[in-house]
Amino acid sequence: MRMTDIRSATTVAQGIVATLADGNPLAGNIVDMADYGHAVLVTGAGTAGVTFEVQESDTKADADFAAVAADELLGSITASDATGSVGYVGYKRYVRVVATGAADAVVSAAWVLQAPRYMPAAVSAQDIAAE
Repeated sequence: MRMTDIRSATTVAQGIVATLADGNPLAGNIVDMADYGHAVLVTGAGTAGVTFEVQESDTKADADFAAVAADELLGSITASDATGSVGYVGYKRYVRVVATGAADAVVSAAWVLQAPRYMPAAVSAQDIAAE
């Protein structure tokens, strides 16, 4: 079977779906990049004023996550954008998104993973809980 279509080379993982409270940052699910070469974070917010920060780590430990350097992101998502996307080209194994915004802001984001090590790729990725 020829597997050159986009679906066979793409996996989608839930980044975050939440209602924010009082401007406190809320970390999304941890996604394992071990079997993928590329990732794009696609975001959505019910209102502008929500910020999304992409974080990376070599481990699943919450304390080990740090903001991704600007030169490892393709594009940007600003607080004035209600929706957007940003590409991750870093080398860490785990990624996640952290959302911050006004109380009651509804946010969502999904990771689109491509360039899988094995084909066809899984249709959806299992989210990995922080340790």
